[in-house]
Amino acid sequence: MHKQIREMVYSTLKSVAIVAHQLQNSLNNISAQFQLEKASSQAKDTRIKSLEDLIIELGHDPKDVKATERLIKKKNDDIVAMKK
Repeated sequence: MHKQIREMVYSTLKSVAIVAHQLQNSLNNISAQFQLEKASSQAKDTRIKSLEDLIIELGHDPKDVKATERLIKKKNDDIVAMKK
């Protein structure tokens, strides 16, 4: 009888330990994903700020060809950077 109880308790503890380990792995993965998302968000914010600064620097005249070319080049550079 004691042997059966001991085996049941051991089996229960083993199952709980496995679930706890799986939960810890999931938590670690979520934390790593969160850090990546945070870094990506910060990079996007930086790109937006640099584009805003460029627009302010160049003015807001849509007929200015050089300004438009610089904005297009910056946008293309940002697209390439985001693909990396």
